[in-house]
Amino acid sequence: MANIRVIIVGAGIAGPVLAVFLKMKGYDPIIYERLPGPGQGGIAMMLQPNGMRVLSLIPELLKHIPGHSPDRMIHCSCLDEVEDILVDSDISPATMQERYGFPNIGVRRPEFQQLLIDTAQKHGIEIKWGHQAIEFEQSEDAVEVTFANGTKETASFVVGCDGLHSNTRIALFGKEKACFTGMVRVGGVSPTPPVLQGRFAIVNNYGDGRHMIAYPVAEDEYAWSITTRGAEAKENWRMQNAEQQNEIRKGPFSAWGFGAGDLVKTGQKIVRYGLYDRPELESWFKGRIVLLGDAAHPTTPHLGQGANQAFEDIYHFMRLLGKHNPSADQLSTELLLRVFIDYQDLRLLRTSELVREARRQGEIRVVEGVDASLPQALSFTMQHSRNSLSCIPLSELASTVVDRIPLLLEQLQNLEAEEAFLDTKILLLQNLRRPRSMSISMDATKEQLGTSDTENTLKKGHLMSDGTRHLKRIFVQAER
Repeated sequence: MANIRVIIVGAGIAGPVLAVFLKMKGYDPIIYERLPGPGQGGIAMMLQPNGMRVLSLIPELLKHIPGHSPDRMIHCSCLDEVEDILVDSDISPATMQERYGFPNIGVRRPEFQQLLIDTAQKHGIEIKWGHQAIEFEQSEDAVEVTFANGTKETASFVVGCDGLHSNTRIALFGKEKACFTGMVRVGGVSPTPPVLQGRFAIVNNYGDGRHMIAYPVAEDEYAWSITTRGAEAKENWRMQNAEQQNEIRKGPFSAWGFGAGDLVKTGQKIVRYGLYDRPELESWFKGRIVLLGDAAHPTTPHLGQGANQAFEDIYHFMRLLGKHNPSADQLSTELLLRVFIDYQDLRLLRTSELVREARRQGEIRVVEGVDASLPQALSFTMQHSRNSLSCIPLSELASTVVDRIPLLLEQLQNLEAEEAFLDTKILLLQNLRRPRSMSISMDATKEQLGTSDTENTLKKGHLMSDGTRHLKRIFVQAER
């Protein structure tokens, strides 16, 4: 009997990974992508432990990832009145491996996408470029997809992995306007600046009305992006023309310290784009068609969890598919409905919380005026670093912040903390719910994903690391 055909719409980041898992499980996936070939859009991304854990279940993939792991997390104030390093903490591969089972890896998006495409093709998965899905017709046991070029294809079910501008989502739930967040990003890739030579760090720079993040993507290259408030711009990741790039290189960002200005001045292929998300959906599927990744829950990049959450989606989707259909047979509508409902119920709350938190993080990072920016920079550094309080004397930190406690209290009360902070000079606020993390069963991973060496890839059975170390319910009290 022929393997069950599954159509995946989208060959970006999520589509090829899902296709490989489906192939490994015994399905016959095929990917359709509207673009004529692999895209060159996007700058870079940080693969975080939760995403890495899923990718590790594809044999041999991790060792081929083209990128670089950071060793440090550095937070800097580039405010005129307070220009200093706020926190410098350890996030080395060894430390991350010990804590979470996997390191962070910074990658250039086009190179990483090409790796995933090559991996899918090595698994015998066909990718059809230049096919834009425009119509979906469902029957009792199949879906027929029509493409803009007139091609038609039928499959048992369809998974939409086609991102923020998902045609699959539009077909299911109608056209809706993407929500511009009021934030615009400028970014590029640059040679490692002199101040960071020999250092591989995620560097956050906080300024008046702007925030910059930079991290290594190779031995000698850093990716960077600067977020500011601005007029609406398209999310097309299109490279600026030569004149526009030169204006950015010579603009006010080039004067920043701690290597930030050098990155801007030497930026290559600089892009500018708006930051968008979409209204939360109450359901991710209709009939035999389901959404995954940014098609279901597009997010702003302020938690660095877009791709990593898509990988979590894939893991749980495949786990549930294996649970309800272990022999990879043709699925009845009733059985497929059970898979889709369980997947949606498991993932919708978590991803919705992260989308809201990502937007909120953008709001609190990019504030104007020194009086607003300084406490935000201080609070944000504390979220991101497990060791931040050991880097700044408590009395010094408290005296700096004490006159801004009401503002800080309002900003910090919804954040999540590690237990390591609880034995410092911190007073906890009232019960606040932390975002849900999903546990992974070792046996489920082996049996349902069909992979081996699971004990080595899953540490303590959790997919947990939201990309930021949220500080939960804190209030800094000066030692008296």
